[in-house]
Amino acid sequence: MAAPLILVPGLLGTADLHYGPCLPMWPDRPVTAVELPGHGADDPVPDKLSHTAVERVVAAAAPGNEPSLLVGVSYLGSAVALRAAAELGDRIRGVVVSGYSFTARDATLRRWLSGFIRSAERSPDIGRHFEKLHGSGWRRLLDLTLDELSGGQLRLPGTEHLGLLDVPVLLVNGALLEAERIAVQPVAATADVAVLPAAGHLVPKDSPRLFATLIDDFDARITTRRTTFHERRAAQHDGES
Repeated sequence: MAAPLILVPGLLGTADLHYGPCLPMWPDRPVTAVELPGHGADDPVPDKLSHTAVERVVAAAAPGNEPSLLVGVSYLGSAVALRAAAELGDRIRGVVVSGYSFTARDATLRRWLSGFIRSAERSPDIGRHFEKLHGSGWRRLLDLTLDELSGGQLRLPGTEHLGLLDVPVLLVNGALLEAERIAVQPVAATADVAVLPAAGHLVPKDSPRLFATLIDDFDARITTRRTTFHERRAAQHDGES
């Protein structure tokens, strides 16, 4: 039986926006979408944004259910998924992150987010778009995310975080962005990696069929223990014996 999926969208997105094209390709999988706090017109922005986001993902992987595949997209969605995975243990069977770099620094994301806020301030169309999606609190959502990055409450998991996870990890990035295309290289020895042609930052949206197929394949290889995680564990065992 195909493992259930828990989908975490990225900042200022929704599950429908970021994963919608993939959903028809998983007709036999139970799928749970965990919207980030403050996202959506009816969800107020909490004071502890990233903490609340991780709590929501952990709650979605209810004890006693079949272990799920946890999927996060973009930097915030991936960071939340990876933080939750560290708490969930055997309640998940693997993690997929996309549009992410394990070597990106928090300062890089702060600069990107600050630039985005300035662009939004200069463009009424951007403001209207996000107000329609997330209500009037969308700007506070951005400011709070920036504050948590600056204050250290929100951190981007790096390569060392992979060593804390006792499950396989798959990083799927698009080929159209050079920084994300080369970001798979530093983790290729510890995680499964893939670069999809004709995809940019939002791989599930740009290449839904290939992304869905990769997840199906990753799930199958977890079952047969043919992932980089399992191969690395086997090599460690052989070296100790």
